Amino acid sequence: TQTVYLTSSSLTGGATSDQPLYTASTDGTGSAAFPIVHPGTPHVGTFRLTASVGGKTSNPCDYTVTVGQPTNVKIVSPTSPTSITQGGTGSDLRARVTDLYGNLVGSAPVTFTLTSVTGSPAPTITSTLYGCTVPGTSNTASATVPPAVFGYVDCGTITVGPNLGSFTVTATIPNGATDTSAQITVANGPATQFLYESGNPQSTAVNTPFGSPLKAIVEDASGNPVDGKLVSLSFTAA
Repeated sequence: TQTVYLTSSSLTGGATSDQPLYTASTDGTGSAAFPIVHPGTPHVGTFRLTASVGGKTSNPCDYTVTVGQPTNVKIVSPTSPTSITQGGTGSDLRARVTDLYGNLVGSAPVTFTLTSVTGSPAPTITSTLYGCTVPGTSNTASATVPPAVFGYVDCGTITVGPNLGSFTVTATIPNGATDTSAQITVANGPATQFLYESGNPQSTAVNTPFGSPLKAIVEDASGNPVDGKLVSLSFTAA
């Protein structure tokens, strides 16, 4: 009976073991059997097995380890609370899909779902990749993006509008795993419109107050009110 040592080395830069993976004793036929299972490390690639016994080394045996099933999803952008001007653009909407050991998996589609935090309809997200549009017609809306080859799923650069408010994005993969983004707030755009709400037109006698106050609203291009703007009023003869 001889003790046989089995070691592994990487041919593609993956994890290696500097200690024998397995030891086994030879039987009456001189054979030693090893139940090969690649160790649970977050690496894939091609590896080489070498058996040694009594100072003698075997011919190498190569094997390949591929990624496992998609198990986890993580939103990698945006990762912190973000404010986007209505009609403007923000950071990319991006998720990462991995197997149980953290290897990137390129076989799982990702569904992005918007959920309004403020109760108002979520804004529509239109993105630059895959024609991905998440419509904001209710408090929640979703769109599914095809799987990416290298495990990262991009919905592209976010363009939001016309609804204001705060919302989160949840990424979901087919096994039910989810991850939710930090809160994204859509602020009103720049002032582009000036509208009279009341008091125009009206008339009054000289040196007599008008019957209704003159009230104006400042709005952005989508009709959202814009606060903090100074409005100057001047009179000209008609």
